[in-house]
Formats: sequence, structure tokens, C-alpha cells
Amino acid sequence: MRKVTTAIIVVVVAALILWDVFVAITPEEGDTISEVIRDYGRGHPVIPYGLGVLSGHFFWPAKNRIHAAITFISLGSTGILLTALGLMYNLDWPAILVLFFGILVGHLVWAQLPAERVKRND
Repeated sequence: MRKVTTAIIVVVVAALILWDVFVAITPEEGDTISEVIRDYGRGHPVIPYGLGVLSGHFFWPAKNRIHAAITFISLGSTGILLTALGLMYNLDWPAILVLFFGILVGHLVWAQLPAERVKRND
């Protein structure tokens, strides 16, 4: 299944790159993937928060999961509260702070085990 997953990731990333190049060379302004994410992320902190959580999950593996429950309750509930407030009041959040907070949550709550600790059946 790993080969299928890898193939799907490659196809999706290639399609996104091709789409982004296509819309970048069209006359209409502001329609690239990065511009759309940036514009929506300014008023909706769920976008930078979600990207931060994914970054913490993918690129910052855990050594152990001893404090996962406490971390989930404290950081997770704070992130949900910030996201809800931003959506309710359409606040213009400093996206970098929300992104950083998401990275911490992704690492502390949803971190992967280090590659050397994962058994693979390749």
C-alpha cells in the first residue's frame, strides 16, 4: 500500500503544481493556490492553524506520548477557541502566531513516531 500512497501523493502534488502554473499565467490576478490560501487565512485562523498542525504532525516526530492528554486538553481547546472566535467575528489574526500554535499542537498531540521506531512491510 505504501507504493500506492506514494503514487497518489505524487499525482496530487503534480496536479496542484500544474494548476498553479496555469492560473499564474492567466490574466486574472489573485487566483493562485498560495494567494487564495493567504487571503482566506487572514480572516479565518483555521487555515494557518490547520497547516501548522499538519506541519507539526509530518515534520516533528515524537519521542514519547506521555503528556498527550494534558497537551490535547490545554492546547487543543485553546486552538479550537481561537478558531471559533476568528470565524464568529471574522478577525484579522496574525497568521504566523496561529501557524506556530498549530505546529505545537501537531507535534504534541498528533505527532508521528520517529522513522526508526516504525515497523514497515515494504
